Amino acid sequence: MFTGTYQHTIDVKGRLSLPANFRKNLVGDLVVVKGFDNCLQLFPQAAYEEFLSNFTAGGSIEPRIRKMRRYFMSGSAPVELDGAGRIRVPQLLREFAELEKGVIVSGDGDHIELWNPEAWEAYINDIDVEDLASELVAAGFLA
Repeated sequence: MFTGTYQHTIDVKGRLSLPANFRKNLVGDLVVVKGFDNCLQLFPQAAYEEFLSNFTAGGSIEPRIRKMRRYFMSGSAPVELDGAGRIRVPQLLREFAELEKGVIVSGDGDHIELWNPEAWEAYINDIDVEDLASELVAAGFLA
């Protein structure tokens, strides 16, 4: 499980060093993908396939499912963890998330999110946890 938030930098070649405690859970093939809220998501291959199963089980008939599947599959790229604990984030994905020098690396359970620091700050500061919790309880998502 990936938890915690860290500040890292991305070099001119697009290489990003990942936190040491995340690396131990990153075994095998990895996939970086366009995420929600203009961040990138980094998945171990098995977790990515599980995530995609939400959009592949419905087939190709439902247009909204096709859109979601295309968004996540076309906006993804395989990446490798090198010996120094870095991944190379493809240029198009860096541009999508506006990753230049600083990067917020945040754990989100089964995957890692990569954020532009200003976007992360705006996003996280906009969350009113008490109101959100009340809404989720009322909607039946939380007990």
